[in-house]
Amino acid sequence: ISENFSLSSGLYLTQKKKLYSSVDTTKTPDLIGGLFSGFAGGGSSNNTSEADVYNTTSGIVSVLYLQTPILASYEYKNINFYAGPYVGLLIAGSRKEVYETESTAIDPSSLLGGSSGGFGSLLSGLFTPQPPESSSYKSREGLVLCDLGATIGIGYKVDKLNFNLYYNMGFLDYRQYF
Repeated sequence: ISENFSLSSGLYLTQKKKLYSSVDTTKTPDLIGGLFSGFAGGGSSNNTSEADVYNTTSGIVSVLYLQTPILASYEYKNINFYAGPYVGLLIAGSRKEVYETESTAIDPSSLLGGSSGGFGSLLSGLFTPQPPESSSYKSREGLVLCDLGATIGIGYKVDKLNFNLYYNMGFLDYRQYF
């Protein structure tokens, strides 16, 4: 457009990653905790209490986009400044999630001495904490197929060689349903 100002475009293969974590809290009856609170509270007729159950989901989503920006470029001496919108098309995606459940309920085996054998060791086997459950899959299911955003950047020109650094900011959520 002018000696210092120009428009440029290109085709880029861009990988983006998103870390996430969420905690869902629910209540569940804690009959053993209710018995102890009944004894401690003077024998109330309601011998039930509730325990909190924390379900934690954490994971990482990795997506690969074919992206094309339309960048306005301003050149000052050997330094270039870039800014403009981009559009991207999802090529591949993968997601890995880990699920963990934790409860504040009283473990009955801890009351009966689970390490001493007998009934306590039987209960200990029933109430042993389970390892976290995880799942991993490669799929575009549940991910948005199109990405829109803005690109800014700076570059340095040496003879006919350019060194550029870009930053992309997406305007859309990567999830189809949220």
